[in-house]
Amino acid sequence: MRETLKKDIENTVGASIELELLPVDAVELDGGIPDGLCIDDLQISIDSSPPGVNLLQAGEELVEEAVYSHLLRSLCPVTGQPDWATVYVRYRGRALTHESLLRYLIAFRKHQEFHEQCVERMYCDIHKLVSPEFLEIQAFYTRRGGLDINPFRSSDANPIPLSRMNRQ
Repeated sequence: MRETLKKDIENTVGASIELELLPVDAVELDGGIPDGLCIDDLQISIDSSPPGVNLLQAGEELVEEAVYSHLLRSLCPVTGQPDWATVYVRYRGRALTHESLLRYLIAFRKHQEFHEQCVERMYCDIHKLVSPEFLEIQAFYTRRGGLDINPFRSSDANPIPLSRMNRQ
């Protein structure tokens, strides 16, 4: 991919270029990196199931944790264009299995819904399964039309949303 990008850009500008690709969490980028565990490298199987609480699994152990993934993609309900996001989940309750959470998030890839509705759906599904003492979910969608869209849903009476992420 890197070589294809480099070649395409060089052909367009008519000159040799240097190309550096940075990971989403690179500190050189301007923005924050969420606290918690990134679940993107987990090995999971994926099918074509739509997002739903049935994809999530939880154990009986009570935990307080923060996890995130850069692999959320949903489709705009108006244009059908893909929207990419980092999603951050922090909760205290029955432990979600990280593999099921990642599978659940990836299930949004063919799902058409506005950003805020996606976060609300996640909040309701996770809340239904784990009945947490507290739960907050924030998605950091990449810009489209120059706008950051960072829907946030929390059960905390005085929530503090995170600031924008690197990839925005």
